[in-house]
Amino acid sequence: MNKKIILIFIMVFLIFGAWLFQDQRETSQENHPKICALLPLTGGAAQYGKDALNGLLLAQEDLKSRGKSQSELMVLDTKSTVKGAISAFHKAQAAKVDSCLVMLSGLAKAVAPIAQSAGVFLMATVAAAPKIFPEKAPAFRWYYSGRIVSEKIGSLISKRNYKAAAIIAENIDYSSDAAKTLKSFLHSKGINSSIVTYSTKSLDARSIVVKALDMSHNPDVVVLLGSGGKGAGRILKAIAETGFTGAIVSDDSVSFPDVLDVAGRAANGVIFVASAFNGKDERNDFVRRYKERYGKEPTDISAFSHDIALLLNSLAGLPDAQSKFKALAQALNSFHSVFGDVTADIKAREISVPMIYKRIVLEGKNHHFESIEG
Repeated sequence: MNKKIILIFIMVFLIFGAWLFQDQRETSQENHPKICALLPLTGGAAQYGKDALNGLLLAQEDLKSRGKSQSELMVLDTKSTVKGAISAFHKAQAAKVDSCLVMLSGLAKAVAPIAQSAGVFLMATVAAAPKIFPEKAPAFRWYYSGRIVSEKIGSLISKRNYKAAAIIAENIDYSSDAAKTLKSFLHSKGINSSIVTYSTKSLDARSIVVKALDMSHNPDVVVLLGSGGKGAGRILKAIAETGFTGAIVSDDSVSFPDVLDVAGRAANGVIFVASAFNGKDERNDFVRRYKERYGKEPTDISAFSHDIALLLNSLAGLPDAQSKFKALAQALNSFHSVFGDVTADIKAREISVPMIYKRIVLEGKNHHFESIEG
């Protein structure tokens, strides 16, 4: 009889202990801040999303190996659409996320007001369009905006003493705003410029180029701004076909594979603005670890997402979105970015990385990029 009582007591004790352990584990998980990443893992921007995911996962592995992880990572697919991004954010909101990373301008712009209402701290990357956040939203952009790109291009044009510029801009928020900013910058330097916009849906590349050259009265530089794609490649070919012999300067979209495939020889010599990140530099610990983990060189998108994951983790202990927003600039002072020195513009809600100039060089049938002085 005594043995039965003892056995029952032991069983009750074990069941209670298991319940208590599970309850404590669930409570711990509930109290552990969650970071969500809204990435385009399918759809038109899937490659960007996969590059970003690689950077995020590498950051998480690093944090866990050093015992520095203060948060859980939740990854959701936006399917490269606004509808998908909003749906994904609602799932993240239901999981009580603490902070959120979102990719692409249109998706960030759609999610930002919802995140603001929900009290979720937001960081956007691969998002260059203007005004993607509501006023006073606790949010930051970690990417180069159209304003930054335009000023960098404008500085090059000014230093090289070009007298007139033909600006060809895709008719989207980012490049339209960047073109206006560039025109204003050039005007302040006494440099003439004109803007011609184009739509990828109905593109007559030669007509666009001829119009741009005529409006600028024989410019010595053509500036191409947009999201890349085959349309940009066709414009580069059209520029070459007109016999234009001046300089061509662009944002980094001109370096995308689909642009180069269409442009071919016409891309040779084009100068573009890009982040100073070098995915070939194995002196950079991130580059070395990335190549060991994935067997290929990281893109700057991987680098952006890696840094954002580390930064959001460092802010995870703060109580709310506004606290994170206020602490971000100070956190960057001791933050070791894979880009080197980064700065935060609180008013513009932007984190800037060092930018450089690169030139496209064609060797045989292959394009590669070389850094050049401004």
